[in-house]
Amino acid sequence: MSDDELKTIIGQNITTYRIQANLTQAQLAELVGVSPAFVSLVERGKKRMRISTLLAMSQALRVSCDALLSPEGPETRTDNILYLLSQQPQPSLVKVEKLIRLFLEKTEETG
Repeated sequence: MSDDELKTIIGQNITTYRIQANLTQAQLAELVGVSPAFVSLVERGKKRMRISTLLAMSQALRVSCDALLSPEGPETRTDNILYLLSQQPQPSLVKVEKLIRLFLEKTEETG
């Protein structure tokens, strides 16, 4: 994968997750400590960022760094779910597990 292809993937992923998080470029920039113009350039695949900035972006968007670096796919979604769950206390994990089991049962019934 070329550097330009990687910048494009990162930019597309940041845009996708920023919109899902209901953040503007300015809001994301403030959370990360960069300028809105920088976020715009990154989202358009025109600017590279430091690893520390990539980490700050992933934390602000509540996704794994892998999610920003990888083309969209099921593995990315699974990684994001695991990342979100890793930050939760044990009682919450028990509830989430019950919800997932219920969801899977219901989708199998309607399948």
